[in-house]
Amino acid sequence: MKSSISTKLTILIGILIVLPLGISSVVTYLNFLNHSRSLFQNNQMIVLKNAATVFENENANKQRSMQALAQDLAKNLNNEKEIYAILAEAKNLALFDSTFFNYDKMGKTYLSNGDYLDLSKNYDVTTRAWYKGAKENNGIVITPPYLSRSTGNIAIGYGIPVVVEGKIVGVVGSEYNLANYGKDVLSVGRSQSTYTAVYDPQGTILFHDKTELILKTNTLSTNISKIINQNTALLNAKTPFVTDNGEGEQYEIFCRNVVSDFYRICTLTQSKIHSDIANEILFEQIIT
Repeated sequence: MKSSISTKLTILIGILIVLPLGISSVVTYLNFLNHSRSLFQNNQMIVLKNAATVFENENANKQRSMQALAQDLAKNLNNEKEIYAILAEAKNLALFDSTFFNYDKMGKTYLSNGDYLDLSKNYDVTTRAWYKGAKENNGIVITPPYLSRSTGNIAIGYGIPVVVEGKIVGVVGSEYNLANYGKDVLSVGRSQSTYTAVYDPQGTILFHDKTELILKTNTLSTNISKIINQNTALLNAKTPFVTDNGEGEQYEIFCRNVVSDFYRICTLTQSKIHSDIANEILFEQIIT
């Protein structure tokens, strides 16, 4: 009888000792989980801001290069050799994949590689987005990403009118490889758990560090698009929205427009990172 009472007392004392430790561990776990989430969300917002700034600066630099190119061409229209030289120099200085100039009077498009295209080569410049857009807008345009026929790269195109005495005499255009564009923008804040990507309003992936995903959609990009389209206030939210990739992995996401409403830049962090870190802390606390 005494042995039974002693055993029960021992168990009770053990419970009384372990219970506060357990409660303390749970409280510590929950506090750290909340603290971790807050830190990651603040970091995500900073990363998003920095990546958007890099994106906008890169785009502004390209536009300034195009404006300077149009001005140079306007001064040298009577010298084909000089036209080719100006195009080649601009390509190299601005790191474009290619530059090209359609001079309406001559009916041909000069290329930075020293060649040219016209109707005799089955090239109709009036169907090209960079040409049509610049003419219609009477200003610089940026095309959506596309697969370049000349380089085989996924690129974006720039186009700007060449103006002489107030009259548009042609349009100069350029291509820029998205893989190069993305290196500077998408590298900002990249980690094992967080990355940056750019989507259009339909969920097409425009910029991604996995280049094989560019110009495609997947479950994650489609979910992001649907959620934002249903509530555009999420583009400037102070807290993330959550969605999954269709494979059981959830992401906490911040997004904003950049350059125009067509481009949505987002930072994505796997939700499990918070519990993973908290679990590590809890495990360390238990064994020490």
